[in-house]
Amino acid sequence: MSGSWLFNFRNRLLASPAFRSAAEKIPFIQRIARRRAYDLFAMAGGFIHSQVLASCLELDLFNQLRNGPERASELARITGIPENRALHLLRAASALKLLEERPGRRFGLGVLGAATVDNPAIVSLIRHHAGLYRDLNEPLALFRGTLERPEMAALWPYATSDSPGGLEPAEVSAY
Repeated sequence: MSGSWLFNFRNRLLASPAFRSAAEKIPFIQRIARRRAYDLFAMAGGFIHSQVLASCLELDLFNQLRNGPERASELARITGIPENRALHLLRAASALKLLEERPGRRFGLGVLGAATVDNPAIVSLIRHHAGLYRDLNEPLALFRGTLERPEMAALWPYATSDSPGGLEPAEVSAY
């Protein structure tokens, strides 16, 4: 007899609204449920986090702030983003430790933003994710293999090649 019955039983319980309602009343189970909900939220939030990071890089905010904090109004002017919208980005970046909000609506580098300054390897790694996100714009087509021109396949041709050792140097030079 396979152990899959136990997993099936667990999944039926977790999928049951009645079970979840009863479990919410048990403190130990509450902690587990909150942790699972947090994990799902973090998974969904990961895309937003990476887009905030990509926006900061695209706007060159980390280099702009390398010599010290700037007022939000000045950062808005430099980036060409209306100040009320720039504040959303700046505060989101602060929540992610990319920036730090200082008194007087000023923003400086956060511990993670500072790590990108003069670090071309990490910046390149982050920037290449833009192609992955474009590929994931149609995730089912990507996973089914029906996406017309996946950008990641162009960046990593060895991943889709039947004989990666036979690729020409020009085919893998971007990697």
